[in-house]
Amino acid sequence: MTLSSDTILYNGKIHTMRSKSDIVEAIAIKGDKVISTGSNKDVQSLSDSETIKIDLGGRLVLPGLIDTHTHLETIAEGMINVNLKGARSIDEVLKTIEENVPDEPNKWVVSSFWHPFAQLREKRLPTRYEIDKVCPNNPVLLLTVGHFAIANSRALEVAGIDKSSPDPDGGKIGRDPLTGNLNGVLQESAIRLIQRLISPHNENDLEEKYIEVMGAYNELGITSIVTGATTPQDLKIWKKLHSKSRMNLRINLAFLPTGEEVPLASEEEFHSILNELKLSVPLDDRFLSLGYIKFVLDGGMTLKTAALSKSYPDDQGNYGILTMNQKRLNALVSLCNRSSFRVGIHAVGDRAIDAVLESYEEANKENSIGGKRFILIHGFLIRPDQISRVSQMGILVATQNVFMYEKAEVTARFLGEVHSNFAIPTRSIINGGVVVTGGSDADVNSFNPFLGIYQAVTRKSREGKVFGPEEKIGRWEALCMYTKWAALQTFEE
Repeated sequence: MTLSSDTILYNGKIHTMRSKSDIVEAIAIKGDKVISTGSNKDVQSLSDSETIKIDLGGRLVLPGLIDTHTHLETIAEGMINVNLKGARSIDEVLKTIEENVPDEPNKWVVSSFWHPFAQLREKRLPTRYEIDKVCPNNPVLLLTVGHFAIANSRALEVAGIDKSSPDPDGGKIGRDPLTGNLNGVLQESAIRLIQRLISPHNENDLEEKYIEVMGAYNELGITSIVTGATTPQDLKIWKKLHSKSRMNLRINLAFLPTGEEVPLASEEEFHSILNELKLSVPLDDRFLSLGYIKFVLDGGMTLKTAALSKSYPDDQGNYGILTMNQKRLNALVSLCNRSSFRVGIHAVGDRAIDAVLESYEEANKENSIGGKRFILIHGFLIRPDQISRVSQMGILVATQNVFMYEKAEVTARFLGEVHSNFAIPTRSIINGGVVVTGGSDADVNSFNPFLGIYQAVTRKSREGKVFGPEEKIGRWEALCMYTKWAALQTFEE
């Protein structure tokens, strides 16, 4: 008996991604499965009187795209927070804050993610004193791109942070270099000193925002994502949406078991949390699954917190920040591996990448990670010798070329022209035999996948300047990063 399809798309240019040349005219769908691809004649033989037929008129069809690193939850929260993405000067930042000061004294003012160095004409952060002028009585926390934040005086006071406060492990409290007075800047784990005091948003409000953002991803052809840093609080919302059958994206979780990118729990406590996690998160549900345990080891190259082996050219003596020492990192990675959890670690600078690779190598000695597809997240400043080590262990690199489309000029200002030309060396990574996958790191960047594809192919910034032309890849390879290679990261091949 011939199987009849529900829908047939025909007369198109349909890329199956089986190979570069495998382009067919038609595709047949039944339920939520593709049951056949081929010529118009062959595929239309699978129709009956109830089959819906759509003439593509020669249009291009691609498989659903996969964003392998994106902070959907942060985007949803940012829709409720104060939006500073449109600000182009310090004055505009201050005006927006002033317009959003609550009537209720002591109520927090929190921003969505934004990038002051890339956005503002002044190319600097606003200070606590500037924020104090427009909001003296309410605590303010301006989140930037996850590795920097700016607090006003009231927020520092509420958190009990003063001139004598020590820097936390893996973080830094900003101070005036001459006086030692706090300037309001918080880096890496220091952000948590204030962020932990802020109450989460209403879950019902967030549910609706999650649904809205999922729809925005769908509009760009994205059907699956790997989250950037899902907390237990975020997971509650995902599970509620899943139970209501309101998931229109496949969600693969990069999970923070303690809710912290740099966990403070002891090894014993962390082990206990991992054991509980096995019972509470589905590992293989089609629309909600646990991808890996995530850690963050350094910051960003446009914030001068990425951990480098050589100091920043315009800031001698600054080598960036490592959030954990090697012994602690090795212990946590090995613990996850023993507990049958895959690991993905944020590392931008080459010094951080060295530490990640050592932790994976140590875990591998105890219990092989072969075939488990551990992940190096970002890997922007990876060296050739590190690419070889990544390849030998079968590690995947989840990178985001769109970053150099949107922020190449800032990268060049902080790293210098030579180093910025080799940032995100996609051609070298592929030639090194490494599976590289494509993502956005939204809300730091746009989640439009075609911007990432464009940059990977052209190496052009938004302004049209080419950075590192020798690292260009072909269009087919760029599509693979968002389809068949991305599916390897989520074990959906």
